[in-house]
Amino acid sequence: MERIAIQGGNVTILKRYNQFLMLSIIKEHGPISRVAIAKQTGLTKSAISKVVNNLIKLGLVEEGKKDDTSVGRKPITLKLTIDNYFVVGVGIRRRESSVGVANLQGDIIRREKASLGKEDTQAVILKKIIDLIYSTVKDSGVEMEKVIGVGIGSPGPLYAHSGVILSPPNFPGWHNVPLKQLIWEEFDIPVFIDNDANVAALGEKWFGNAQGIDNFIYITLDLGIGAGIVINGEVYRGVDGVAGEFGHISISLNDEKCQCGNYGCLQNLASSLAIVPRAKKLMSSGKETILSQMVEGSVEDIGIEVIIEAARRKDELALEVLREASRYLGIGVA
Repeated sequence: MERIAIQGGNVTILKRYNQFLMLSIIKEHGPISRVAIAKQTGLTKSAISKVVNNLIKLGLVEEGKKDDTSVGRKPITLKLTIDNYFVVGVGIRRRESSVGVANLQGDIIRREKASLGKEDTQAVILKKIIDLIYSTVKDSGVEMEKVIGVGIGSPGPLYAHSGVILSPPNFPGWHNVPLKQLIWEEFDIPVFIDNDANVAALGEKWFGNAQGIDNFIYITLDLGIGAGIVINGEVYRGVDGVAGEFGHISISLNDEKCQCGNYGCLQNLASSLAIVPRAKKLMSSGKETILSQMVEGSVEDIGIEVIIEAARRKDELALEVLREASRYLGIGVA
């Protein structure tokens, strides 16, 4: 998709946008020449040189080899300088938090995890996340001064712009938590936060199977169910900023009440929170399965990973509960 640069208007916004635009193009298409960037953006050569020179000065971009595919004078190409600066990614799930340190190309240098207890308070979880960031950066060998930003994927609902987490299910005491501000105050570097499904969709667009695709929906299945919606290459958040709460579509009004207050939510029927109890209920009724054998009789150790592995081994009980969940998921998608 062709990117158009902003021309005119507020100088600060203009400069910031065009720098972001240039970095995006160099990241996606680099090594790339200034001439090729001009064709994509519509900017003049002098405008491009001004932005590029600043990016080089900042240590974000460097000149590479000459473009041998060009006719006539061979232009010098540009590419990201991937090891001058680094970013930290934080993933928050209902049972664990994970932190990764990556270079600007998205290559993960170090990744670590920490368990989150079911009854952990907001203060305890926040401390675990902060401690995990410090330890992961230290273990990666990267100097903290070279970390230029923290990105957080968190269960919603949340407001991405303000970084306030509203009231995610299964997080006792988490109501209107200004997580972005709290992490920013601790590390004094820019912090970006978004719904975990939106973050996953962006990751798929930047580095995965959705590269070059500008319109798609990415569905996440875990203890909850979410959806990252990408339209024209941008995450769609809706009027109130919480679009994509796919797991809270009511598809069975006669079903039990969800933590969100609605009845018959898809999350109560197709997430791992529904699949695991369903499998255990069938086991207690005497249905034959290899699940008990797989956990050496410790039924409490049966989780979604065990059920999926049993299904791979053609276990009929595991296949039954996954098929049932898949039917509900299909209804929700439709």
